[in-house]
Amino acid sequence: MLYFFSEDVPTSLLLYQMGYSRKETLLDSREVLYKVTSVEPITNVGGIMTPKGFLSEQLYKFFFGIVAVGTVGGHTYLVDMATDHEEESDEVNLNHLEVITMETRDLASKRENALHRGKLFCLDITVLHGPDLSVAVFVWESATVDPMSRSQCSLAVFDINRWYHAQMPVVFRLQEDLGEPCPFFSIFSLEDVMETASPDVMLDLFLDPLSISRFVSNVTPAPDQFYFPSALSFSTACLMETGLVHCKFLGLQKKALSDLCKQGPSAMLSPHQHVGACLAAGLLPRNMEGSANMAVLHRVYSQGRASSAAQHKTDKGDQTAQRETLLSVALDHNLVGFLTSCITQWAEGEYAHAGCTLRTVLDWAWNKVASIKFSLDKTCVPLYDGSGSILDQQTLQLLDHHALQLNHMVTVFHTLALQPAPTTEQGLKDLETKLTVVTLISQHLQVVMWFIRNKLLPECVAIFLHGNVGPSVDREPERHLMESWLRVTEHLTGKMALWFKDP
Repeated sequence: MLYFFSEDVPTSLLLYQMGYSRKETLLDSREVLYKVTSVEPITNVGGIMTPKGFLSEQLYKFFFGIVAVGTVGGHTYLVDMATDHEEESDEVNLNHLEVITMETRDLASKRENALHRGKLFCLDITVLHGPDLSVAVFVWESATVDPMSRSQCSLAVFDINRWYHAQMPVVFRLQEDLGEPCPFFSIFSLEDVMETASPDVMLDLFLDPLSISRFVSNVTPAPDQFYFPSALSFSTACLMETGLVHCKFLGLQKKALSDLCKQGPSAMLSPHQHVGACLAAGLLPRNMEGSANMAVLHRVYSQGRASSAAQHKTDKGDQTAQRETLLSVALDHNLVGFLTSCITQWAEGEYAHAGCTLRTVLDWAWNKVASIKFSLDKTCVPLYDGSGSILDQQTLQLLDHHALQLNHMVTVFHTLALQPAPTTEQGLKDLETKLTVVTLISQHLQVVMWFIRNKLLPECVAIFLHGNVGPSVDREPERHLMESWLRVTEHLTGKMALWFKDP
């Protein structure tokens, strides 16, 4: 029997076991940080008799009689009532709690030591940020138009939060494979599974909830498509008549990038399909929105959906825009291997007839560096205006993204410089100069990021005018860095003053 009572004194639990002439356990819950609101007995057995699956293998051997304790705020604890020990407690000598976590090791000796000190194990199982994505999964079988054909199986993922965000529509329109994805409902075909297990039929499908993950990218801010259910990747086990079929769904974004890498440089010969997939997945660079290139891509994409690849025709300018778009997608999503493979294969001249040359990559790469440099100049203005304002998280993420892009661009220009393709002496010098420029920009940004992390940037006029670091820099290493930086700046400022005075 379990009693729970709380007055002005700390909350207590009383366990009275009928199997003994007298066996009482009173515990003081002052170690629990929140007010106890409910208790629930889970099991009166312990050790190897504890029901399997209730606790991990590392824990179930050490709990004898388990009580769940709920508190204000949703915090939940599992208390080991130690029914394997004869010791009793009363209103004067209460048992106290020793809170453990799933990472606690050497439980046997720690439990004995805790019991010797009159303490009971208490496992905190609260997870304030769990993996709950508020999604529901549906699997169904439907007949085809042809009565002689095999029925179709489909899997759908419904995101109720995105449904609320879309103002709870009562219907949604199914799009084609490369169409604009629905923001709250995504349908996946299980045709590949059926073909793999043919002639078996599917009996059941299990989706591993721990395998569900969203698409993660260093692009900031992330587009809306990254939060759609079509962006989820997960693993499933399909139960067939004679066995299991394991399959993995990549999600729209990972699938588009995977297909691009799998096809390699040959994807550039007819790029409209990959551009359409990237457009639907929200992978296109944000700086293309509203541009002439984006209008071209939307037009090409619409044409590509209305006709097959064999019938699809675009002019040279359209295809150049598409190729540059795919190169930018590869850069933004760290597909450096794809970029370098394009360079090495195009250097052989195999794709020159289709307009895939090193000049295409070089022009795109240099324009991309100029675009990144322009963005950096604009983003870094608050670092040197003397306001000392703290950069927001989105700005820091953008700087990190540009740093990664520049690091990749150094690799691209280095790979271009290594190619044996014929070029003039002046062309080789220009390429080496561009490689040096990109390397210096990348190194400069890395230094700026180091200054930001160590709070030497943004600059603050008050600090330079008064020469006092002030209480805002409280950690000793940062204080020493700031004082050293002030001395260097003062020295450089003095020299610059002399230079300006010198006629």
